[in-house]
Amino acid sequence: MTPTILLLDDERDNLIILENVIKQLGGQQGASTVSFTSGQDALGWCCERAPALCLIDYKMPGMDGLDFISAVRKLPGLETIPIVMITGVTEEKVRACALARGATEFWAKPIDPERLRRKVKAYLTSPFAADRPRCAGTTWQA
Repeated sequence: MTPTILLLDDERDNLIILENVIKQLGGQQGASTVSFTSGQDALGWCCERAPALCLIDYKMPGMDGLDFISAVRKLPGLETIPIVMITGVTEEKVRACALARGATEFWAKPIDPERLRRKVKAYLTSPFAADRPRCAGTTWQA
């Protein structure tokens, strides 16, 4: 099954950039994406399905990225799903909080497309992938 990567950013242009970079993975590491501009909508989707990876922004109206991480970590089966916060905010306090709430990594914008492809590919081909549970037909890996 093709893994699904959840993208969450309130700026549609950022989502389009991420979608296009991920589409270039191709081959066995190909992945589909599902994009949201609202943390609440993304969380609702996660209540029904398990993404292979979440790439999220920090600053968003309503539910910000930190609140999204906290909420996802409380969902059964999603406690260890990889969540990468990608943000223009570089304050150490925000980074520390994101990691404390359960972010797997914290990246500063702008992100290098080649680095993004390399990191996503690493998450999708993790040697632990075969041991991960399946949810609603979507494979997820930590």
